[in-house]
Amino acid sequence: MLRQTENLGLYLPAFFFIKVNTNDSLIEIEQCSKHTKSTYFHEYVHFLEDLFTLFGLRNINYMVNVIYAINKESLKLDEIIYPLTITDNEILTQKELFTFYFGTYILSYDPLLITGYSITPNNSVPGFEYVECVEIETISIGIGRDSFYFGAFSILESISHIIERSIFGFSSTLNFPYNIVDLILDSLFPDLNLTPELRLALCEESLNSGHPGRTFFTILERIKADKLNFKSPAEFHSYCQLQFFLQDENKVKFSIPFALESETKKSQSNLKTYFKDEKIIRINSWIDFIFNKIKLIRKQKFHFYKLYNDKDYFVGIMNELGTPLVANNDNYYFQNPKIDQSDCDISIFLAIRELMMISLGEQHHCELKQRCQSVNAELVSEFCDTAPHENRKRPLKCDLAALMYLWGLK
Repeated sequence: MLRQTENLGLYLPAFFFIKVNTNDSLIEIEQCSKHTKSTYFHEYVHFLEDLFTLFGLRNINYMVNVIYAINKESLKLDEIIYPLTITDNEILTQKELFTFYFGTYILSYDPLLITGYSITPNNSVPGFEYVECVEIETISIGIGRDSFYFGAFSILESISHIIERSIFGFSSTLNFPYNIVDLILDSLFPDLNLTPELRLALCEESLNSGHPGRTFFTILERIKADKLNFKSPAEFHSYCQLQFFLQDENKVKFSIPFALESETKKSQSNLKTYFKDEKIIRINSWIDFIFNKIKLIRKQKFHFYKLYNDKDYFVGIMNELGTPLVANNDNYYFQNPKIDQSDCDISIFLAIRELMMISLGEQHHCELKQRCQSVNAELVSEFCDTAPHENRKRPLKCDLAALMYLWGLK
């Protein structure tokens, strides 16, 4: 979950949901207050990060794998008892590795100064010691010296914050996570003099890798050692795509554009395997629309720096893609240039996330209770707060119960 620390809004990566904590109607975003628009744009950038970065796409595929592992374990049981124990070693390894890739996402203090960084092998995932930990050393009021792990979370939030600040002028008073990239660059790499647009390019290239936190420092160390100066973010992107390659487990190298294209196709295909019966859940047309649009926009040389201080370009991208599922304090809505809300069950992604969270024991209630109450009060039962999976046995089924039934979890 990518949540603004001030609790202004959130985005659920891989589940395509934006929540803005406002009473403003989000149907006509231009009619909203400036603060609401600012938060909405911030969260929409996270939606774009899901679709246009390698980390976002791989996270989608990782989440699909987790859901299928849950489904597989559930079908083994005569009676479903949650939380489940996942026995798939590959999934368990992926989960551990993603903690290093994602980095710290909850911090009990706000860093005032960044004094250094260290990169060390991890000692917790056997066989994957080469996946390094990136630790940021900090000083803060009341805490003194401390540290946290740097990864995709801080990078994703920095991209959204830099773009939001350029368009709306709002800047978070919190350094973590929104200003961490700026703090690192200003404290540890001041001689590079990277402009905001170059910082966005650096963040994007870091996310287009297997290990965003490590790649971030690999790029910085290289350009510092070679004393490179870039005239434009386009030049920066070209440099990175010529100098850096990815490789698979067999050490076969491949380019970043190839990886993006391959992972986009994989995500599109994997998401559609959730919903093999379009008569029950209508969502595959939206998946195809979004991913086909991504391919076209990417061919037009989309990069995040192009959103910097350019609201018109940003709105143009929004108009092309439409929205994921969006909610304010009262209602949910969805807009798409080709697909009507009545023909698209996009809220099913929230049900999938609820199933995942409940199955893994990360929550014991269903956060969709209020939504069900607003749609049809008869969907709500005493199980919603303590054992939501039991609703699958009721004749009238909410999204979560219908999903479980569809997947054979009866």
